[in-house]
Amino acid sequence: MPEPLEAFVDDEDAYNHWYRQHWRGYVLNADRRPSDRYLMLHRVPCPHLEGNLQWTTSGYSKVCSPTKEALDAWTQSEFGRHADRCSTCQP
Repeated sequence: MPEPLEAFVDDEDAYNHWYRQHWRGYVLNADRRPSDRYLMLHRVPCPHLEGNLQWTTSGYSKVCSPTKEALDAWTQSEFGRHADRCSTCQP
């Protein structure tokens, strides 16, 4: 069974709850409407994902999963490529 993906747009509370509950999960940062133009994969926790209280309301969206394989499969299926990897957290 594929791992679940959860997408967050305009919902900081739900995203922050997911983030706090999945300390070994992965977060795909994307434009508000995800496209192949910008897809950045992060590991939880990552310094780039800490401290900003407007992650899903400031022009970006998040797609989250307990596994990077699920996010890789999704980006490959939707956009024909894997997401770029954050050079800080190195997912």
